[in-house]
Amino acid sequence: MAVVQVPESVLAWVVGHFEARSRVSRVCPLREVPGERGPWLLTVSSASGDRDVVLKTGPLDVEADDRGTFEPVSITASLSTEAAALDLAESHGLPTPRLIGVDLHGGCGRRALLTTAVAGQEVPDEDALAALGAVLPRVHAVQVPPSPHLPPRTRARQGEHYIAWRAQQRRAIQSYQAGSTREREELRSQVAAGKPGWPAEWVREYLEVAASTPLIEEAERALDQLPHSTEPTGLVHNDIAIGNVIWSSSRSPVVIDWEGAGSGPTGLDLGNARFEVAMHYGPHAADTLLRGWTEGAGAPVPDDLPYWDLSATLNTPADLRRWAANLPRATESRDAFIEHVLERVAPT
Repeated sequence: MAVVQVPESVLAWVVGHFEARSRVSRVCPLREVPGERGPWLLTVSSASGDRDVVLKTGPLDVEADDRGTFEPVSITASLSTEAAALDLAESHGLPTPRLIGVDLHGGCGRRALLTTAVAGQEVPDEDALAALGAVLPRVHAVQVPPSPHLPPRTRARQGEHYIAWRAQQRRAIQSYQAGSTREREELRSQVAAGKPGWPAEWVREYLEVAASTPLIEEAERALDQLPHSTEPTGLVHNDIAIGNVIWSSSRSPVVIDWEGAGSGPTGLDLGNARFEVAMHYGPHAADTLLRGWTEGAGAPVPDDLPYWDLSATLNTPADLRRWAANLPRATESRDAFIEHVLERVAPT
């Protein structure tokens, strides 16, 4: 598949943020197939030297302005949220990229957001994981009332809702199994129409293969019983993941990709960060991150952390082979973390 080129009008908008006679000397996609969104790593060259920046874009077409999440989220809203979050982060000295410019109306030919680039690595050790845990209280200490740009968040990766998806699928499977041949054909057509990008095999799997496991169902029942608060306590990132953190040369974590930020409870980010590091490095890594959090916050472990651990972990498909294709044992690691959490909340 051909790589989508960045329009010259967008590149001209980029260099307009720098000194006269600047030019974009390099355009490097940061995803294998960036599409119209990117992101791209650009090098802006001028008489004073080279500077790396990151560009994200979105289409002008309203019909195409959709990220394709379970719950509708527009690309424009994501760029608006990231711009608002980065402005807020800079004013509070948080370790994030810095916002250079944003065009939400597409005057440059695309909706666009431009930030500084962060140099570093994505593979941490235990000290680095603890350092990430210590950064989170600084983020959550930023008071931010819910607003259109920074809306309330009640679960990690707000645009996804796999618990609701599984419940919906169970009902669909029951209807499919009980239906006549004609009713089954109609249900297949309905599912295919609702998911136009799905091949026929995925439609068949959806109606014939339950997207759940006994362990997931046990964890969902436990989640329903766990106490928690969804009252916002401050700024949340909403997708603290290994791929969204870069450890700089000083080994300090810098959090990137603030498209899902908003106002939410502390546990939302903490639980998701624990799930993510557990999936990559095992449950002990989640506890290392938690140790960093308690030291950074100067506070005990939140009472409702088991809820947020499970909330983030269960907001994933039962089989993670497509969802986390870069992690060969992602499903097994996720399940090990579920068991780790359930052991801690089981009655003694």
